[in-house]
Amino acid sequence: MYNKEGRIKLETTAHIQNRLDTNIQFYNTDIGTADLVFNITRNGSPLLVSSENADVFLILKNGKNYIVDDVEPTDPMNGRLKYTIPNEFLGLTGKVNGQLYIAVHGKEDIVTEVEFSFKIADSLINTIPAVDKINEIRTFQEFRENIMTTINEINESLANGKDYVSQMEGTKASGMKALNDRNREVTSQLENNAIAYGQALADAKDGAVSEIDDKGNSIKQEIEEMNIFASDNWQKYRVTDENGTIDILKNFDFNIDADLIGSKSFYVTNSVNGPSNLTPNGFVTLLDRTKENKKIIFQPYNSSRIFIRTKNSTWSDWQEIATERGFNRRIALGALDDEASEYDNILDLPAGLYECVIPQDAFLYNAPLDPNGSRYIAEIDVTESMEGRKQIYIISNYNNVEYRATIHTDGDFRGWKKVQNEEEFNALFNDTGWIEWNTTNGATKRNSDDPFEIGNEYRIRTVNGVKIAHLRIHVNNVTTQTVIGRVPQDITNKYQEFLVRTPVTKNPATVRVDIDGSIKLFLNSNDLDNWKTSDYIRVETSWIIDE
Repeated sequence: MYNKEGRIKLETTAHIQNRLDTNIQFYNTDIGTADLVFNITRNGSPLLVSSENADVFLILKNGKNYIVDDVEPTDPMNGRLKYTIPNEFLGLTGKVNGQLYIAVHGKEDIVTEVEFSFKIADSLINTIPAVDKINEIRTFQEFRENIMTTINEINESLANGKDYVSQMEGTKASGMKALNDRNREVTSQLENNAIAYGQALADAKDGAVSEIDDKGNSIKQEIEEMNIFASDNWQKYRVTDENGTIDILKNFDFNIDADLIGSKSFYVTNSVNGPSNLTPNGFVTLLDRTKENKKIIFQPYNSSRIFIRTKNSTWSDWQEIATERGFNRRIALGALDDEASEYDNILDLPAGLYECVIPQDAFLYNAPLDPNGSRYIAEIDVTESMEGRKQIYIISNYNNVEYRATIHTDGDFRGWKKVQNEEEFNALFNDTGWIEWNTTNGATKRNSDDPFEIGNEYRIRTVNGVKIAHLRIHVNNVTTQTVIGRVPQDITNKYQEFLVRTPVTKNPATVRVDIDGSIKLFLNSNDLDNWKTSDYIRVETSWIIDE
C-alpha cells in the first residue's frame, strides 16, 4: 500500500517548545492512506513506548470538530508510532491542531507532548466545473456502448456452444455408469473384509480372557500358599483407632503414664501434672526413643499454645515453645544463677524469644550490667545467621533500657552497646535557639530594625554533652560600671569577661557577666569625659559552661 506518511518528531522535555507548524498536507480523498508517523525522543534518545508499558492517545481538532483516538506503536525500540486519519475526519478541510498523550501502565502518570499542526486540503476532483462533468457523462455513455457490443458477441458465442453441451451430457452419462459399477465392486470388498476382521477380533478376545484367567489363578494359588510366619517383622503397634481417630486417655498422669507407653499421639482428658494454669484436656504427642530418653508435646484443645518437656533419666519442667514473634510469648529461663537453669551464658542461647533474671554480676553470664548494679528482669531476642553469626537484643524491663550485641563469624563476640533513647540524645545534643534579653538602667537596643545587625540575645547549645553559651550585645546610651541587662543565672557559673567594640574614636571597653547573670559595662578611663549617649558597644562571644 502506498500510504502518505507525515513524519513528526516530538522531544519529551519540560522546556518551553513552540507549537510545531509542520509542512504536512493531506487531501480529503486520501482515504485510508493518510498516516501521521511520530518519532518520540527524550534527551535526544528514542523514548521506549510500547503497548506493554503505556497507552498512547491523540487528539486532533479542526475548528469545533475533534477526534480522540489510540495511537499504535510500530517500532517501540526507536520510539516510533503511527496513526491513520479516519476517512470521516479527512472530510473536514482546513488547519488541524493535534497533541499526543502517553499514559504509563499501573500509574496515574501522563506525559503530554508539544502541540503540532498540519493541513487537510480539498482535492482537485472536487473542484471540476459543471461543463467538465457533462464531458465525463458523455465519455461514460461511449464506454457503455462499447460494453453492449461486447455482450452481443458473447451471446452469439453461447448460441454456438449448444453442441458442446450435448457432448458434455454424453460424457456425463458414461461417467455415471462407470462410477456405479466401481461402487458395487468396492461395497462387496468392504463387506468381505468386515466379516474377516470380526472373526479375528473374536479370536483375540477369547485368547486374552483365557490368559487373564490363568494369571489370576496363579496369583491366587501363590497367596494361599504364603507362609503366614513371613509377617514376623511387620510393625504391629497401633497408631489410631480403626476409624482413623487417635485414642482418648482419661485421667492421664504425665509423670507416670508417659513412662508406660511408646511413641504415640492421643488426646487426654482430666490429665494431671501438665502445664500449670491450663486446661487438663488437649492433644499429646509422645516420642519414645528409649526408656530414659523421651519427649512430650502438649497442645491445649482451646488454644494454639504449645508446651514441651523432655526426659533424660528424669523429666524436665514444662516449657512453652516460642512461636513466631506475633504470638508474643517468650520462653521463661528463670534466674541465670539458679543451679537448675539450663543456660548460664547469654551468648549460647539459640534463636528465639526469652525472659530471664540477670544477676548482679551480669558479666559472669556475658550480659550487660545494670546501671545501679542490681539484678534485673530482661527480655531477650536472639536471631541466628550463617557461620555462627548472631544478633542479640536485651531490654531491661523495669528501666526500659535496650542493649544490643553481635557475634561475628565463628563466635567472635563484639561486645554490648547501649541503644540511646530520645531523652539521652536530647541530654547530649540540644539547642535553645536565640533568646532576647532585656536591657536595664536606660541602655538602649541599637539598630533593632536592621535584619543584618546583631541584637541583644543569648543561646545555649549542648554538643555531645558539652554546654556552650553564646551572647550578643548591641546597645548605646550606657555608662561605665553599670548593669546594662541580665541573662539567666545558669548561663554561667564562673565570671566571664571580654572586650567589646566601641566607636573608632574610643578605646575598647570591657563587659563582665556575673554568676547571677548580670551584664556589667566598664569603659576605658580615657573615654569617660567624652563618652556620648550615642556611643555604642557591640560584641558576639561564647564560652563553655562548667557543670
